[in-house]
Amino acid sequence: MKQTWARVGLILMAAAFVAAALVAVGAADLTWGDTVAIHWSLDGEANGTAPMWLLGVFVLAAVAGLVVVALGRRPRAAGTATMLAGLAAFLAALYAGALVLTAAANSGVDDPNEVPGPSGWAILALVVVAAAFGGVAAWLATALPARPDATLDVPVLDLPATSVAAWSRSLTARWALLLSAALIVAGAVLVPLVHAW
Repeated sequence: MKQTWARVGLILMAAAFVAAALVAVGAADLTWGDTVAIHWSLDGEANGTAPMWLLGVFVLAAVAGLVVVALGRRPRAAGTATMLAGLAAFLAALYAGALVLTAAANSGVDDPNEVPGPSGWAILALVVVAAAFGGVAAWLATALPARPDATLDVPVLDLPATSVAAWSRSLTARWALLLSAALIVAGAVLVPLVHAW
């Protein structure tokens, strides 16, 4: 029963992040295709723009990670689901909050290069709130199933007192290599698209 409530809590959290993003864009009278200021110098002057949909992609990617953790059926190593849920919720809250701040800043402004940046206090508050969401998600994920620690029943080596035993083996994580390649390709495609806007 605890697992079910943990999964429901994580899914509701993910839905809240998506809802916050949708409401923010609608309330700011923006469309997903609008070019908005997304980066500011330390002086508060806009020095980077992008289409609003790009911010939505970041929110959806982090939310997808949270949903995958929540709906995962295979038990993970102890602590893995907790770490993944906390990180995904932190990023989803951070991106959704950044989208809300960006939409509010760009609301009613014709030229995105004239948009003043959010205050340092708003950014600090955003990070604190995102960390709180990450903590709650990590706490909820402690109820998700975990694989028991592996117990090894191996014989003890009988070595002289001056000897040392060593073991080595090479490991390859093909999924990590494929993920890295996919991210590089996505970056190579998205950077010119965003820069063209």
